Amino acid sequence: MQSLTMWLIALFFLNTLSSCDATKKESAIATAEAAKEISPSRSSYSINAPDKVWSLTSKLKEISGLAYHETKKELIAINDEMGVSYTLDINTGEVISTQSFGDKGDYEGIEVVGDMLYVVESNGTLHQILSDSQSNVIPTRLKGANDIEGLGYDAANSMLLLACKGKPSIKSKQKLKKTKVVYGFDVVAQQFKEEPLLVIADSTLLQYCNTQLSSSNLEEAMIKDYKKRLKSFAPSAIAYNNHDSSYYLLSSVGKTMVVIDREANVKSLDFLDEELHRQPEGIVFDSDYNLYISNEGKYGVAKIFKYNR
Repeated sequence: MQSLTMWLIALFFLNTLSSCDATKKESAIATAEAAKEISPSRSSYSINAPDKVWSLTSKLKEISGLAYHETKKELIAINDEMGVSYTLDINTGEVISTQSFGDKGDYEGIEVVGDMLYVVESNGTLHQILSDSQSNVIPTRLKGANDIEGLGYDAANSMLLLACKGKPSIKSKQKLKKTKVVYGFDVVAQQFKEEPLLVIADSTLLQYCNTQLSSSNLEEAMIKDYKKRLKSFAPSAIAYNNHDSSYYLLSSVGKTMVVIDREANVKSLDFLDEELHRQPEGIVFDSDYNLYISNEGKYGVAKIFKYNR
C-alpha cells in the first residue's frame, strides 16, 4: 500500500510538471507570435529572429561600428574608446587581427573604401587609414553637437554617409528643426558636402507609423509605446543596401530601424526586441546582402547578429 501511495504521489508531480511545461510552451508560442507584431511594417529581414549570433571578445564590449571588407570577406569593427580596428572572421566573429590608427577618443563608425578604412569620431572628424597603416585626419564642418554615431558608404556615388544623432544643422540659417539628417563626404574629391544628403522629418516618421499601426491588431498600450519609442529616434548607425537601393538607419534609443529610399521616403519601419538588441550600434551588409547588426555589451557580452537575405 505504501508503494502504491508513493507511486500516486510521483504521478501527481509528473502531471504537474507536464502541465507547467505545457504552459511554458504555450507562453513561448505566444511570445513568438507577439514578436511578429513587434514591427508594424517589417523590412525584408526578420530583425527579431537572427539566423546566427556571435559573442565577441571583451575588447569589443564597447563596439560602436561595423564594416565589411568585400575583397577579404571579413568584418571590421571599432571600439568607441580606442583607436584600434578589429578584423573579424565573418563566420565566427573571432578576432583575426588588429590595427592601431590613433589615440583614445570617441570613435563611432567605421567603413571600408577600396583598400582604405575610414573611421569617424562623434565630432565629425574623419580618420583615413591607408593600407600601410598610415592615417590622415580629415576635419569636417560637423561638431560635437551634431553627435555623429553612424558612418556608412554609398559606393554608387562614392559617398561616405555621416548620420547625426544630435543637432541636425551645421549652419545657423539651416531650417532643419525636428528632422534627422545625414551628411555626405565625397571620397573621390575628398570633400565634405555642407548640404544634407538626406533629411527625414520627425512628422514623416510618425505619419508612416500611424498609417501602419491603424491597420494592426495591436493593443492601445502597445501602440502608444511604439509611438513613444519612435519619437526618440536618433540614428546610431547607417548602411546602404545596393540590393534594394535603400538606406538602413538604426537607432539604439527607442530600438528602431528605419529604411528609406534616395528621396528619404520611408519604405519600412521595424521596432527591435529590446531584450534581444540591448544597444545596437553598428549595421552593415555583405556582398550577398546578408545583414549584420552589432550590439554593445551593455549588460554583459557584446554580440553580432546575422540575418540572411
